[in-house]
Amino acid sequence: IGSNTVHVLLEELKEYTKVPFISMIELVAKKCVKNGFRKVGILGTPVLIDSNLYSKELEKNNIKVITPSQEQLEIVESIIRHVIAGSKNEEKKQQYIGVLNDLFSKGSEAIILGCTELPLAVNYEVLGNRTINSDEVLAEGIVDYYYSP
Repeated sequence: IGSNTVHVLLEELKEYTKVPFISMIELVAKKCVKNGFRKVGILGTPVLIDSNLYSKELEKNNIKVITPSQEQLEIVESIIRHVIAGSKNEEKKQQYIGVLNDLFSKGSEAIILGCTELPLAVNYEVLGNRTINSDEVLAEGIVDYYYSP
């Protein structure tokens, strides 16, 4: 499933099909473990954040999760909508960068971009490997699955 938020329905979907699912949430958690992260921030839709899907999976691996405040979630949701609309709003981008900075200031070693649109919101190059693009992690996981014996 190429959407983080739709993973909220994963267990229910498994009841209707025998097709195996690759969990984006589990793959991202494994990447965090592999990178040795002990504290990560998570950004995504309010539904995703409120579902605690990432928190539950990461905490199984002794990784603490830092989530945005309600006000910050509104900023993230707004930037997601701007990306979908193809609009460029510099004020919103600056507010979003403020959310990223706040999560880092609270001790996040990396931030999970838990929404398909977030990797398109700003240029993350300056952060190096401090962001985790869940879409890229899923793509890598699909390739690994396909080519595994």
